[in-house]
Parts: sequence; C-alpha cells; structure tokens
Amino acid sequence: MQRIGFDRMIKLDWIEYYAKISRHEEDTGKLKEQMHETLFEECPQMASRKKNITILQRIWTRVEAEHRLLRRGALNILDDVEMPERLALHWGMSLLAYPFFREIAACCGRFLKLQKNFSRQQIKEQITATWGARPTLERALPRVLESMVDWGALSHAGRKSLYRAQPEIQVTDEQLRLWLLYVCLEIEGGCLSLERAASLPCLFPFSFNISLAEIQQANCFSVTRERNNSIVVTCQGDGSCGWSS
Repeated sequence: MQRIGFDRMIKLDWIEYYAKISRHEEDTGKLKEQMHETLFEECPQMASRKKNITILQRIWTRVEAEHRLLRRGALNILDDVEMPERLALHWGMSLLAYPFFREIAACCGRFLKLQKNFSRQQIKEQITATWGARPTLERALPRVLESMVDWGALSHAGRKSLYRAQPEIQVTDEQLRLWLLYVCLEIEGGCLSLERAASLPCLFPFSFNISLAEIQQANCFSVTRERNNSIVVTCQGDGSCGWSS
C-alpha cells in the first residue's frame, strides 16, 4: 500500500521560506531547527509542527537520489524567478516527492478541462479508486486541496468543499520551462510527446509553451519525430541541463 505522506495543510509562505533557506544551508539539522523557530507561533504543538516540517523536507531536502539534480536545478533557478511563476518549482518538487499530491493534482486538472469547478467528493471518489478507502485519505485530501488554495492554484467556488481554478500562471522563464519539461518526463516514465507535456493534467495551474529549438539546444533531451509527425521527447544524459552548475 502506497504511503500518503502529504497529510497536512502546507502554507505557501512556509514552503517559500524553506526552499530559500535550503538554497544556502545544507545542514538538515540546522534547517529543521530554523523551521521549528519560524513555525512556532502558527504551530505551537510540537507534533503538528514536526509533521509540517517533515513534508517540507521531503519536498525540498530529503529528495530521492534520482531527483537530486532536479532539486539542484530548482534551487539554482529559485532566486531568478518571481512569484507567481516561482510556484512552478514548489509544485514540480511536490509532484516528484508525493504521488498522492500528484494524483490529486491530475484529478483536479482532468475535472477542470471538462467543467468550471469540482467538488471535494468528486476528487475523493477518483482517488479512493486508486488509493483505497482509508481514514488517512479522508484527513489528507482536504488538506492537500486547501494547500493548493493557499498556493493560489485553486479557489473556493461558493462553498468550502467546491473548488475552481485560478487564472493560469504563464511560465515565461526559459530555464524554468526546461526544468518543468524534465519533471514531466520524470513522472511519465522518461518519454512523452511534446504536445502532451504542455497539457498534463497535474500541471493545470500553469501554461507553458516550449519550442523545439529550446529543447534541442538543451543537453538533457533527445528528440524524435514519429510517423504521425508528433515530436517525442526523451530524457538523456545526467539531466542537469546546466542547472547543477
């Protein structure tokens, strides 16, 4: 059974702060201590604070080995990209760290392609089919959705259990577009058509168009043209795309 993990409401201010201090501090113990101090007023209970910090760590510091270069790339881009565009970095790292977050995001994206809003119950029915009916899911689902509201990806549509999309965030930074493309490839098994990469449901808060020339100039993708004339992009090399320098 997959572990849900992302079962707290994580505020944008928290993840922004944690990512920025991670940019300049490698000592995870010092990072944890700093976050305990920062979150103390909002989360006075130690147990609750620890759980919030654990989620932040999984997103930005306790990263799986295969995603460490993407993390380094994200941290290198972090200071060069302004909000709301910078949200794409937090979102992408969350997609990589938490399959539960990724599946909820994909469900939201699929519903929003068909209708203007959706209910928490609709997402629950979709997620339960994959993750099973369990008490942890009941608690975690609204917390993930409320995190997405706080991050500016969703808003409430009349009542708290009904959600709608916020205006799409245009991703204009070239390095960020390439980084997002690599995230897409990672979560889709390493190979994806260029057309589909820009419209993955789990990336519903963002709009980004990436040219074939940009991809070909990067050192971490290979490109092939299929018989139906679609362009297929594949990961290659170490995936750094110059980000890890």
